Amino acid sequence: MSLRSGLLIGTLLLAACASPQRQSPAPVERSQPSLTGTSAAGSISESPGPVRSGDGRADSQGGFVGPAPPAPPDARATPTSTLMAGINSAVDAGELERAAAIAERGLRIDPRDASIWLSLANVRLLQNRPAEATALAQRALREASNDTGLRREIQAFLDRVTDDRR
Repeated sequence: MSLRSGLLIGTLLLAACASPQRQSPAPVERSQPSLTGTSAAGSISESPGPVRSGDGRADSQGGFVGPAPPAPPDARATPTSTLMAGINSAVDAGELERAAAIAERGLRIDPRDASIWLSLANVRLLQNRPAEATALAQRALREASNDTGLRREIQAFLDRVTDDRR
């Protein structure tokens, strides 16, 4: 009999836990980056601040001030922006072979991305390989068919390489 009572109580407890709650969950404090300015390198610096989960944010005194604004669309990382950050980081560290490897991996993933072709061309120029840099930039120019801004950037790169070779 006691086994039956235990099973009945256990079943009732599990059923109570699984039934939908009518109360909203307690607010959870978490940190969310807030934009505070631009560093010398041009990247946005972040400082964490207390934020209530989903329903608003806290002001500097810890008081509740309302819903948190949505993140700007350009703040989201895309595969290309993440890849470019890796290339730029490697170049900044003087690791040109690693930068080239990252760019080449990106081109295996998306061989039609003109910005990756241009980044690899820049790495090759930094490696003192201007003929390769020129060929890669020309490929970038072909892939950037409708992007006039990128086409201008690529053409400026080609002009610079040509001027340097003279």
